[in-house]
Amino acid sequence: MPTLSSPPILPPITIRDSYQVLRTEYQKQQVEHTRVHEMEQSSLRGDFDALLQRNRSSDTLIEALQAHIASYEEQNRDLQVRLQACEERLESSEEANRRLQVCLQVCEEENRRSDACHWSAENDLQDSLDDKRGLHARLRAEESLLQGSSAETQQSEDALPW
Repeated sequence: MPTLSSPPILPPITIRDSYQVLRTEYQKQQVEHTRVHEMEQSSLRGDFDALLQRNRSSDTLIEALQAHIASYEEQNRDLQVRLQACEERLESSEEANRRLQVCLQVCEEENRRSDACHWSAENDLQDSLDDKRGLHARLRAEESLLQGSSAETQQSEDALPW
């Protein structure tokens, strides 16, 4: 009978027993390896499906963005045409403004000449009125002289004896 201090006596291991143990261990490892592989494959499949979905979403987003870009490009072309038309109208307006400035200068010059003629005519009229007043005054003075001379003549005639 074995003592406590001595190691237990084990039955002898045969090659068949060793093979059986190794085979059982190999099958356990194979099962574990298959389980881990399936889990990894499932995880990878899920990741792949998620990436595929993201890729589809990205494709949809890219298509939407391309449609927006096309729309913006069309709007940009329209705005370029409108800008060109505005620039042409601006150039036309600037040319019309230059012509109006020339017309304004001509009108201002004609107005100055007209004012000068007006003042000259007014001065001539004033001179003419002054001359007329002077003539009226002379006529009245001569009339007065004539009346005075006529009264003297009348008195002289009245004084004559005949």
